[in-house]
Amino acid sequence: MGFLDAVKKVIMGEAEGAEAPDSAPAAEDRLPPAADAATVEQALREVIAEQSDGLLTAADVPADAPLLDEGHLDSLSSVKVLMFIEKSYGVEIQESELTGRLNTLAALVKHVAATAAQGRGGDA
Repeated sequence: MGFLDAVKKVIMGEAEGAEAPDSAPAAEDRLPPAADAATVEQALREVIAEQSDGLLTAADVPADAPLLDEGHLDSLSSVKVLMFIEKSYGVEIQESELTGRLNTLAALVKHVAATAAQGRGGDA
């Protein structure tokens, strides 16, 4: 198990003897269950902005800039974003994909909306 996987387990309270943190991203409580691209994009913008420690607003999150390379997310905040996606949409994404094919907001939105729609039997 890699370091980020271990951190994810601790954050989610799955590690032996570990407790999940008391606070989750506030955007998580505001999300509707819909997985259309516009809803997913707005939700991810809000979560990424929250994880940026005040450096970005939701409107400032760039659609096509690499989230990790541009410093919008670090390793811990990226795990929190991935946990949010998994919990909210049932879409599991490996941390390594954030430095590869899913390294931008636009790529994440497209993947999450399409995968969640397939899981619900819909078309993306």
